[in-house]
Amino acid sequence: MSRVASAASEKWRPKHPIRLVVAGSAGGAFSIVSRLLAPTFKEVLGQPLVLDNRGGRGGTIAGAIVVRAKPDGHTILITNGLLLTVRPQLHKMPFKVKELAPISTLVRGQYMLVLHPSVKANNLKEFIALARSKPAGHFNYAATGVGAPTHLAPALLSVRAGIKMTNIPYKGGAKAAAAALSGEVHMTFVSLVSAVPFVKAGRLKGLAVSGPVRASIAPDIPTVAEMGYPGFDVSAWFGMFAPAKTPKRALEALADAFAKGLQKPDVKKAITKLGYAIYFNRTSDVANLIRDETKMWGKAIKAANIKPNK
Repeated sequence: MSRVASAASEKWRPKHPIRLVVAGSAGGAFSIVSRLLAPTFKEVLGQPLVLDNRGGRGGTIAGAIVVRAKPDGHTILITNGLLLTVRPQLHKMPFKVKELAPISTLVRGQYMLVLHPSVKANNLKEFIALARSKPAGHFNYAATGVGAPTHLAPALLSVRAGIKMTNIPYKGGAKAAAAALSGEVHMTFVSLVSAVPFVKAGRLKGLAVSGPVRASIAPDIPTVAEMGYPGFDVSAWFGMFAPAKTPKRALEALADAFAKGLQKPDVKKAITKLGYAIYFNRTSDVANLIRDETKMWGKAIKAANIKPNK
């Protein structure tokens, strides 16, 4: 075997620590999931993941950093799939989707529709009936930006249910949840791990979850689909990406490391407690997923009459 052929057949290994650019805060879900995977990553590839938190602007700050990085497998990105499927349809982007090479998806999460206790409805059907009995726009909801899950979910539900609600924008999920807790807004969609403690304590009413199946950490809460809106699904996956032109060997080796991390029992348990489900796809499958979901969200955005913010 020639040296060239031998080198091509050898598994790629990093030469120094991997810079993982995180499209969120140090205490956020992206960072938590990354830290869960870090020990196995080092075991498999012999180098540590070094987290670099660069939140803001819906993930575009972090994405732009990785797009500009050397495509050698040593700088990668963790972000939400909506950055590549929804945001380009609604916002001006500092880079093109094709400038990022998919490594893998990791987990998938959904959201819970919660009401302030003062709203006289105990399930989704009662809330929709109540909203229909009030003037258009009477009820409002907290959202965290145009095209965010907290905006897409109530906008799509409004269209499906034939009601109109008022969008009240907030900077970040924590502030949106606080607004629902205080009664500043009537409702919001919030991450499961944030919603469950407040629902159990009676400080919020949990009406439904936004994904295709009930959540393991809130099994008594039905899906929106179960409550009369079949096919309703607003969920989001986390994925790892590298700069375009990163060698395929590197992408595959990185994907293998993350796959092994997700298989660890302690990692699975921790991810379940966070309200997420393991959702692993690699490289070319992720590219197909982005293509398909871009089309799906395009139709949903049009149906919900969500206007671009460009």
